[in-house]
Amino acid sequence: MRSQAASGSSPVGQFLSVLADLRDQIGGPYYLGDANGRLEWPDRGVYFFFSPASDLRQMPSTKWRLSRIGTVGVSTGSSNTLWNRLRQHRGNVRGKYAGGAKPQ
Repeated sequence: MRSQAASGSSPVGQFLSVLADLRDQIGGPYYLGDANGRLEWPDRGVYFFFSPASDLRQMPSTKWRLSRIGTVGVSTGSSNTLWNRLRQHRGNVRGKYAGGAKPQ
């Protein structure tokens, strides 16, 4: 179901409105810091990262700032999976380099 705001807006505005509709259908956005390999990730897919200033739970989609779009596993012969790519973006959450800490 498209929101009223999407009609007549720019393609980017329409796209963000569709993402807002998806957010509502799945009960909120997924944040990378909360994601883990135990979720049922498809092998291939597309992902969207937003500016940290974008509050995807509270702000209207017209205020969101998309900062990165990525695809995974769409090339013939690709062996990378969506979760592996997201995990690379997220970095370590435990261990010696948790939070991206660099060795001294």
